Amino acid sequence: MAQRKKNTAYAKIGAALAATLATLVLPRAIQRGAPYANEAHVATIASLGLIILACVFVAQRWITRHLPTKTSHQLVSEYVGRPFGMITAACRVVGYLLLLILSAGMVGLGFNALTPITFDGRFIMIPILIVGVLPVMIGWKFPRTFMIIGLLCAIVPVIAIVVVGVVYEATHPVSMMDLLVNRVELVEIPARIQRPLETVFIISCFLAALLILVSENIGPDMKKRRVDTRFLAKIFTATVLVIAVTFYVENRVNILTLPVGVPQLVMSSALWGKIGLLVSGICMIIFGVVSVFSLYDGLPQLLRGLAIDRTIPVFLAAKEAKWERRTAIMGFAILTAFLGMFLSTTHAGTVAFVFVCFVIFVLTCTAITQANTAILRKSERREERRDATIARLMFVVCGACSGGILIYIVIVSPLWALTSLAAVALPAGIMMMSQRGRGKMTAHLKPAEITSGRYLPVRSHTVVLVSTLDLPTLRAVTYARTLRSSTTTAITVDFYPEQTRTLKNAWRASEIPVSLTVLGTPAGGTREPIVDYIRALLENNPNDVVILIIPKIVSTTLWHRIFLKHSVPRIFADLSYDSRIMLVQVPYEIQTEED
Repeated sequence: MAQRKKNTAYAKIGAALAATLATLVLPRAIQRGAPYANEAHVATIASLGLIILACVFVAQRWITRHLPTKTSHQLVSEYVGRPFGMITAACRVVGYLLLLILSAGMVGLGFNALTPITFDGRFIMIPILIVGVLPVMIGWKFPRTFMIIGLLCAIVPVIAIVVVGVVYEATHPVSMMDLLVNRVELVEIPARIQRPLETVFIISCFLAALLILVSENIGPDMKKRRVDTRFLAKIFTATVLVIAVTFYVENRVNILTLPVGVPQLVMSSALWGKIGLLVSGICMIIFGVVSVFSLYDGLPQLLRGLAIDRTIPVFLAAKEAKWERRTAIMGFAILTAFLGMFLSTTHAGTVAFVFVCFVIFVLTCTAITQANTAILRKSERREERRDATIARLMFVVCGACSGGILIYIVIVSPLWALTSLAAVALPAGIMMMSQRGRGKMTAHLKPAEITSGRYLPVRSHTVVLVSTLDLPTLRAVTYARTLRSSTTTAITVDFYPEQTRTLKNAWRASEIPVSLTVLGTPAGGTREPIVDYIRALLENNPNDVVILIIPKIVSTTLWHRIFLKHSVPRIFADLSYDSRIMLVQVPYEIQTEED
């Protein structure tokens, strides 16, 4: 229960961080997307994003109410097809990676504002994306306190800017000269944007895309796999209000459609001078760094959830599969850095993010439509059929509109759409190849008939590997005797004659009813005598099996674990490819009173 509450708190703070990121990204992206466009046209088209946001919110609220334990990729896998479910999961992963790029971009913009020389933000963004993965690689959990600090570092300056900007604009008009003199970033008109107003519409869908992504919890230990819609309604309403006031202030001071850099930094510089610029820039850098660390910190839980849902290999869900998950996350970090080289502008990142998230939404709407169609085919209850009819109509309309947005993005920004598809294709292809490989292995291991695979060996031989007569060895020998094998033998290698002599005397004195075999001094590798002994035993008895038992010492005390061997014995690697050899480790736990 405590872990669920902790994960819920992390999910809510993460959603708040993402919404705060939108307050910084959207004004800049719209200004870069439509430089010098008509203000009324920009405002009208940007307001269409609110309609899209409302439609997505209604759809997500319906899913949260009726399917609180189902994620998008689960719904798509169940009702559309498993390959499409993997595409949905891949889009979700890439969505988080694109948020990483946008967050790291905030760090680059902050440094650009604080330094007298303007440089390519990728020189800051790419290293941040690589360094940000290090805490996850060393297993350090990013503290929730740091997330709250980063959130405040972004919220407080933004609110202060819009509030002071409204008051200052009403009492002391801000001159255009002040804004131009205090311009904090050297910006040129983006030449590649050919359809500015169409681009503004795509960017205005960023909030709706963000809602699609953050509406699902990333932790597998959640009782509900979806975030509370009331909480989402609060933070997105606040985000819309802050962005609207920001646009209002920009409009009143005539910088709404000028490519003047980050609007918040420009206005802080114009209102408070160099000190305001310094504070806002530092806060933006802190927020960007915290967002990068927070997003990376959530990726292991996201992978665990996908593994539990059997979208990716199940072994990644195990708590002990930490290094496997970290390896996957390192691959994601490399992919993110590679994407960052292409999506180096806020405009490109937002367009790619909107495209990826609406792919998720289109597939989810298709899945809900299929589910309600199945209900209409089977159910005869009037209320159930009525609800299914309404839901199917609602999701057909939402899916059609979302599909239209995807086509619109392909027409307006084909480069960023293709880049997004290429980014999704890599994890989706890996998931599909892994699933196909598991399917082939399952088909290969499936018995052809009911009597297959029931061949029993003639006899079993138990071999216990010992080096000294201690408590772990005695426990291993006792376990070996309980197996009731045809033969039970203890073997040791004569590395040190004096130690071997001591072992033989102790063995004889203890009167253990198991024979001790000394293999002699090895001339080559230390494991060769054991391997040769076991293989010779099988050569003489080809229809038998051998059970090799090795004692293992375990302890929960940190001091003891320093001196214990944690890896699998190398002898297991030498013998693991023979199906006639069973490899067993018998644990012996060190008790506290023995310290």
